[in-house]
Formats: sequence, structure tokens, C-alpha cells
Amino acid sequence: MPEAAEVESALQQPAKAFVWTKAAEWIHDAREPRRLKTMEGLLTHRNFWEDLIGRLGGPITFRFILQPTIAVILAIRDGLKDAKAGRPLYFWSLFTHSTERRQLLKDGWKSVGFVFVFAIVIDGVYQFIVFRWFYPGEALTVAIVLAIVPYLQIRGLANSIARDSIKSKGRESNPVI
Repeated sequence: MPEAAEVESALQQPAKAFVWTKAAEWIHDAREPRRLKTMEGLLTHRNFWEDLIGRLGGPITFRFILQPTIAVILAIRDGLKDAKAGRPLYFWSLFTHSTERRQLLKDGWKSVGFVFVFAIVIDGVYQFIVFRWFYPGEALTVAIVLAIVPYLQIRGLANSIARDSIKSKGRESNPVI
């Protein structure tokens, strides 16, 4: 029967080899010009803006149509609900109604949260295909641009148009003589 020290040594050798292999890969990646191994480099890499523009071509480009479309559909739905309930513009309310801000954010996140997470996952897949690495800062930027921005813009616009429509129908049914 082998001694405990021999068993431990036999188990540690593959682990040490793995650690040294990963350390060598880390050093090799650090020398690679497109990758930085700093905290900033873990979020984005040096060619951040070029890569954002480069995403317009390449694999998984359908997400540039799909994600904003879903965000717009959800925003129109929520904007119409806001208009029927007589609520003010959503984005503006986040700044002006401090007592309701938490509930507004919660309701907005309920709608757009799925699209936002979906955008991060799809961009992560894109990054693994193209860069063989995941940069969370870039994924967040893409998700905000493809999901949050269209949602905020269209929800307010839908609310405004629907409120104007409701007001004009009210005037037609109750003409002033």
C-alpha cells in the first residue's frame, strides 16, 4: 500500500502540470498584440471601437435586427400600457418621479431584461467565435445599444403618440358647442 505522501505527490503532479501549462498560455496570450491581460483588457481589448464596427459583418449578424426589434415591440406594448394608465413618459419619469423610480426600473427591467441578457449571450457567442475570448465590457456595450436604448426611446414615443390619440378621440366624442 503506497504511503499518503506518495499518493498526494502523484495527485499533485498533474495539477502542477496543468497550472504551469495555463501560466504558459497566459504569458503567450499577453504577448499576443490583440489581447491585454490587465483588468481593462479583461473587459475590452485595444481595438474596442474597431471590433464594435466589425460586428456589423461576420457571424451572427441577424442579432442587429432581432434584438432591437424585440426591444421595440416590448417598448410599444409598455408605452401603450403607460398611455392607457395615464402615466407620464417612462424615461423622463425615471428622473422626475423619485418616489416611483424603483418600481419604474423594476417594471422596465421586467420587460427589457430578457432582451438585454439575450444580447449579452449572443455577443458572447460572437466573441468566442471571432476572438476566442469573452470581453464583458464590449458585451455590455452591445447589449445596451441593441436593447436598452431602443426600448427607452420607443416606449416614450409610443406613450406620447397613444396619449395624443386618446386625447383626440376624447375631443371627437365630446365636441364643445
